[in-house]
Amino acid sequence: MDQLNLNGRTSTVSASDVSEIDAVYEDKINKLAMLTSRGTVKWHTVDAASIPTLSFARVLTAYEASFGGEKLRLIETSYEKRSSHTGLDPFVGRGGLASLLPSARTSERQEIVLSLCLLDSNGQPVFTFSSDEAIYDLFNEIKKQQPDIDRFLRTIDAAVDTTEEQHKQTDK
Repeated sequence: MDQLNLNGRTSTVSASDVSEIDAVYEDKINKLAMLTSRGTVKWHTVDAASIPTLSFARVLTAYEASFGGEKLRLIETSYEKRSSHTGLDPFVGRGGLASLLPSARTSERQEIVLSLCLLDSNGQPVFTFSSDEAIYDLFNEIKKQQPDIDRFLRTIDAAVDTTEEQHKQTDK
């Protein structure tokens, strides 16, 4: 049993309760992905640099949408991950195990994490959903909703073709 702190109150939560809660979130996020694919929920890109994060993390992509009177944000974050040759695989940033064990050699890697949050009126996260797999499905639906790059490239080709045709007619 784990202790869960809810608004200053402590509550006991069992593993089965957490599993049920995760299943509910997964269902809701899947429905949100379906609404996104139907165009009911419209997402827009947000400047990733404007979103505060930890010193060993970098927001790569950020999207926001309004739905049901609430504002949502989905972010793709790259975390610096170090692994030591001592067999430990710590998730550390500055001041982590690498600083405690200076002789441990480390190599940097990145871990990409997606997170979906409800935001307050000031744009600050007030709730973060669990259910990683469903969030990845939602992320893919949001990416599909963004401007169609293939269509844009065809538009460039069409503009060049039109310009070339106009030059041929003026040369005659």
